[in-house]
Amino acid sequence: TVMRVRPGRPFRLFNAADGEFEATVDRLDRKSAEVRVGAQLRPPPESAVGPTLLFGVLKGPRLGMLVEKATELGVHTLQPVVSEYCVARTVSLPRLIAIATEAAEQSGRLSVPRVLEAAPLLDVLRGWEPSVPLCACDERGGGVPLAAAGVGRAAGLLVGPEGGFSPAEFEALAQMGCVVRVSLGPHILRAET
Repeated sequence: TVMRVRPGRPFRLFNAADGEFEATVDRLDRKSAEVRVGAQLRPPPESAVGPTLLFGVLKGPRLGMLVEKATELGVHTLQPVVSEYCVARTVSLPRLIAIATEAAEQSGRLSVPRVLEAAPLLDVLRGWEPSVPLCACDERGGGVPLAAAGVGRAAGLLVGPEGGFSPAEFEALAQMGCVVRVSLGPHILRAET
């Protein structure tokens, strides 16, 4: 991190818009720093398009793990949703943003995913852009394998909470023309997996 860098020592600066660069601290005090930017090490990512992960709010450390791993895997947007069977109902947005930022830095990712406020699932579904496919993980079975869904990088992926989705939520998903029921395999996975 920059806080450990001393004047004259090299480090790396990065963001999604410009890429990654060599840099050196020329001057550092408690209120400011002067930095000399050197050669570009990596260009910015080719595309800012990526998947949106909609996930049921989880309790405890599992929520942080989900945000961390989703960031490492390249999710573009993280949308916590509150569904009927969610045990937890709120999230700390600053905490989730901090986890996503740290995971991006640790994994060498140049961008941090957008993290949205938790919202009721049915509200999020009502506001979903119909031209964007939404893959809904269906633990009841019968969905196509995710790899065979053929939805592209800009799709959404909806993962339920620990208790799964209610019948009313499954019905709301069934009414949406953009929803593709998908399976992640023969086993029921933990919500954060």
